[in-house]
Amino acid sequence: MLKSTFALSAAALIIALSTCSTPGSDLPESARLATAVAGTLEVATKTDITPDPLQTYEKLGTEQPDPSASQPAKTPSGSEGLRIAYTSAGNVWIIVGENPPRQLSHTQHADRVLLSSDGAVVAYAHNDVDADVFELRVVNADGSGDRLILDQAAFDALYPLDSARHFLPSQMTFLSGTHRLLFNTQAAFEGPGSIKNDDVLSIDVDTESLKRLLAPGSGGDFYPSPDGTKLAIIQADSIGLADSDGSNLHPNLLTFTMVMTYSEFTFYPEPVWSPDSSHFAVVIPSEDPLAPKPTSTVWILSVDGGPPAQTAFIDGQSFFPQAFGAPVIAPDLSKIAFMRSGSEQNEGHLVIADEDGSGEIVYSTGNLRWIGWSPDSSAFVYSVGPKDLKLGATGEPPLPLGTGTQFRWVNSEDYLFLTGNHGDWALMIGSVRAAVEEIVRPVGDYIAYDFMP
Repeated sequence: MLKSTFALSAAALIIALSTCSTPGSDLPESARLATAVAGTLEVATKTDITPDPLQTYEKLGTEQPDPSASQPAKTPSGSEGLRIAYTSAGNVWIIVGENPPRQLSHTQHADRVLLSSDGAVVAYAHNDVDADVFELRVVNADGSGDRLILDQAAFDALYPLDSARHFLPSQMTFLSGTHRLLFNTQAAFEGPGSIKNDDVLSIDVDTESLKRLLAPGSGGDFYPSPDGTKLAIIQADSIGLADSDGSNLHPNLLTFTMVMTYSEFTFYPEPVWSPDSSHFAVVIPSEDPLAPKPTSTVWILSVDGGPPAQTAFIDGQSFFPQAFGAPVIAPDLSKIAFMRSGSEQNEGHLVIADEDGSGEIVYSTGNLRWIGWSPDSSAFVYSVGPKDLKLGATGEPPLPLGTGTQFRWVNSEDYLFLTGNHGDWALMIGSVRAAVEEIVRPVGDYIAYDFMP
């Protein structure tokens, strides 16, 4: 598909102007667009979706060997059922427990993978940049049923293209407990940058039924509640709420001034749901993140329709930590992490505080980048520089985790990350109670992976 310089320019801005950025993410172009690029213009068109008939065709090519295929996967204690889908040599592979890796796709050009919550289905993006072909495909975890779900023509037929070259998916996620893949879209152009359509769509990958849940301008970035019944709807200057089927939309529950980014993308804050799905928290940075004294405001929004409640006003920086998808609110909503500028260039203080802003603790100082909280909110991960990963916990010294990127928690003890560089990657697994081990060495300049415990 189209190549964009947005991700590079945004990353350069963060590195050059702040010590508080999130870790560099070695993702393929479409994945960087999906996680970082947001629209700067509201799309006014509200055209009904009439997708082209879905098509299928034969698998192309032959099975390509994975250099690690003869090595059994290694999993920590308690993770015997872990499933990891990943890309290697442009195809989709899967590891189940300690079984050897198995190739699932043969079409090449895979650069993004998503596992359904039952681990039975893998959705992946087939992105042939040179041929200008983008497709959304699905394959069963046993390797059967590799099929086309939406081709480029179907994406481009969603709305009038006008001056856009193509429409592409942005966010994508399986709704928990279902095979419904939710996604929103963005308009891609010949030059850098892209424009969010602020919509939400759903496709059932079993029945291939495509539905528009929220029309352009009424949707946005979406975050399902843990019970799967609600969606927090995020736009660049407002937050709303809807049922997960798109009904009962309540827009503009909270409005705020759009945050300046000094680049081609627009900032969308990332909410965190309470475990019982009754409310969610969101942190809104001050308008200019490069101002001398940036601030942040913590809000709670309830599904019962009550007015938003401001719980804290933070003297510190939350824009850069969450600009590339790293929530600063702990999963149990009890803590918040933010950065405060240090006295030296490229120096910042990592501050941990209670959700109401009290009880501040300066945990570490240096060229630090926030990565995220553990699922049980007891620990957090940050890096010194772009890739020197550290595990932190209040009252405890930091522990080194290794050098890596794309860090993700499997559960409250086990974690995954990639180590290496373009063309020389290793997918690692570790535990707070065990040493880090190599799982597999995927092939390619950029590697995408997803997992289900």
